Amino acid sequence: MKDLIRWQPIETAPKDRPIIGLCSHAADPFWEDDKGKRITTYAAHAEGLGRVPDGPHVLVWGGSYHGSEDEGNCYIPDWWFRAGSEWEEVANPTHWAPLPADEVSPPGPEAAPDAEPTRLALASTQEDGTSPHNEAP
Repeated sequence: MKDLIRWQPIETAPKDRPIIGLCSHAADPFWEDDKGKRITTYAAHAEGLGRVPDGPHVLVWGGSYHGSEDEGNCYIPDWWFRAGSEWEEVANPTHWAPLPADEVSPPGPEAAPDAEPTRLALASTQEDGTSPHNEAP
């Protein structure tokens, strides 16, 4: 892919459509407070589910969880998940970019002024028909 991606802070990402998220598990502090009494939303989802590896992934917003009485009536709010994972692979994106089909104009003022363009291959196959990921089927 010849186009460059300009990463924007995840706080500016739209939640009504899929995005490309640049994910980092270690970027989450796990605890929301200094007293260690409340874990982050990402950590709550990651405790019981799979998580995506670090790097770029196509993500969607959703996956809130309402536990039963037996589970203490817990509630975990929506968060970012890998698209197509059926809310089973949580992600911790720090930055985002629109999917190539969504890119109709240059990034707006919400883009980080010092954000560096990055190359990102999204195609599942290369021009010669082989996988760029060298993964077994």
